[in-house]
Amino acid sequence: MWLYEKNELSANLPIVLSDLWTLLENKSNISWRSNVIRVQTNPSTREITEFYPHGQLLRYQLLTQKERKYRIYRIEHRYFSGYLLEEYHYLNEQTTRITLTEKIRLKNDFFGVLSKIAFSLKQGQTIYLNDLESLIYKQSHKDALPII
Repeated sequence: MWLYEKNELSANLPIVLSDLWTLLENKSNISWRSNVIRVQTNPSTREITEFYPHGQLLRYQLLTQKERKYRIYRIEHRYFSGYLLEEYHYLNEQTTRITLTEKIRLKNDFFGVLSKIAFSLKQGQTIYLNDLESLIYKQSHKDALPII
């Protein structure tokens, strides 16, 4: 088995911490996600399954959380498994830092070598944070747009 890989990515977002926590708590709302085509949630098991183009899916199970501080998920994919930590940091009244840390183990040594050569495992985190930044920007500017 390939050793664990740790990926970490952060973004400072112009949003109140409590609003960001609430926004990301609703995993069923994927309208702002550019790469997720469908989501299935099971509240009794705290499991979320995201469906991606080309038949890929990623399962998350919420293991624990401390409100407005962090959430820890167990993640399972066809090629890897591991953990995702979402951390929320208050910077000021209107700015929150979110940090995503993935610690994953690839299920096959070949995929471990391929991941180093052909693709970045941070790509999913990057898309997620870019989509989130776009959503927050649109929400903060929708009232500022002139009515025509």
